[in-house]
Amino acid sequence: IILFPYKILDIYIGEQSKLICEEIKKILKKSKEQINIDINKVIFVGGYSSNKLLTSKISLELNEYIGFFLKPSNPYLSIVEGAVLFGINPNIIETRISKYTIGMETRNKWNEEKYSQNGIKFFDENSKKWLCDKCFRKFIEVGQKLQINEEIPPGSFSMAGSRIATLQFFKSLKPNPLFTFEEGVEKIAECELDAEKDYPVGERSFKIYMKLSGTFIDVQGVHTKSGKKCKVKLKFD
Repeated sequence: IILFPYKILDIYIGEQSKLICEEIKKILKKSKEQINIDINKVIFVGGYSSNKLLTSKISLELNEYIGFFLKPSNPYLSIVEGAVLFGINPNIIETRISKYTIGMETRNKWNEEKYSQNGIKFFDENSKKWLCDKCFRKFIEVGQKLQINEEIPPGSFSMAGSRIATLQFFKSLKPNPLFTFEEGVEKIAECELDAEKDYPVGERSFKIYMKLSGTFIDVQGVHTKSGKKCKVKLKFD
């Protein structure tokens, strides 16, 4: 057992509060600059929040940035209690705010004005058109409010092959990234669609449907012409 004299403990807590405050300031700055959201409320949860000396120092150091601090009566139990309540009744959470912009990698028709600076231009033999590779097709925008089990409007795409397509999903703090290779864009999952049938050229159009549950994402692929669903394998990085 190590007993800290009050002054040593005060110095230790003071250093910890400074480190925590620096991280909070980074989050505030990033939120303002990248997604244009002002955060002015802080909720203390978790075991560390039980230390009154620590939370009071954080409140004082962040007073000019944060207008409201809330501390539950049992902050060390808040996360566990929330998880238990959600497990018993998932409907207690009605909406979620997306932390990231989420989309998939796709190929778009070449637009000289939009893509000329950094776009990857190539000629597609099937469509006989110039396309731009590795484009970011947005499904959800950072900061967007989403109802639980809300279905995201479908995105259409055409398979390069006759039966199986592999889609890649990405996230970013930017509201409207153009390409999946941009700085700040990160791959989060890979999705394999098996149409279970070889479709001829001209009939390889599919639609992707996404639905957000409380803890997972459901992805469905549907053949546009026949309406038949595809087998889907979703693997997160």
